[in-house]
Amino acid sequence: MSAPSSGQVVELPLTGETPIHRLALTIGLLTFLIPTSILLLLCIQMREGQTRRLRASRLVYRDKYNPERRRMLAMRAVVSLPADHLLKLSPDPIGDLVRGEHDALVAAMLSEAGLAPAALPAD
Repeated sequence: MSAPSSGQVVELPLTGETPIHRLALTIGLLTFLIPTSILLLLCIQMREGQTRRLRASRLVYRDKYNPERRRMLAMRAVVSLPADHLLKLSPDPIGDLVRGEHDALVAAMLSEAGLAPAALPAD
């Protein structure tokens, strides 16, 4: 075996650096890509669920201008929304329901479902 020449001695350290740099780059990319892809999948699933719920809400509350539907939405608001939330809408939410003043209750129910309450006609 002969001794390496001066050109080979200079190249010798460089041959080991390239695989180490590739390994470091690969590890860095994997460290970034694996958690990022997991988070991205979770966000997509949550967004898909939210879209599905909003679509279902839109179908359930589709005719908010029908007086009978508005009364039912107002009843649902009184029954299902927390009392402190109802009291922010009106000092007497059940009285509003009895009197047929459904605007605030319907708007609260649509808001709770994630739908923007449009301008509602009076009863």
